Amino acid sequence: MSLLYFVKQDLRRPSQLHRQLPDATRRVLNLQLRQLVAHELLRKQDLTQRLRHVEYDLTELGESLIPLLVSLSEWGDTHQNHLRPVIRQELALELKQAG
Repeated sequence: MSLLYFVKQDLRRPSQLHRQLPDATRRVLNLQLRQLVAHELLRKQDLTQRLRHVEYDLTELGESLIPLLVSLSEWGDTHQNHLRPVIRQELALELKQAG
């Protein structure tokens, strides 16, 4: 869902989005973009000139999710002191069970 937020911030090209999410591989990023287009939350624009140029923008449906994403982000910021230790503890338990 952070892709929707970044597109709202006028980061519309795949390379710009990848810079915001450097841990995501290009393949995963492209899959997520395709899913958001398929779910009609993003619109893909092929602006081919001399080189292939693709941009994404929010659909009306995608735009309607932005207030919810902002609220979720604010909630996470407010409760991060509680959430971080809980998440760390859960990850440690998962690693212990896996190893």
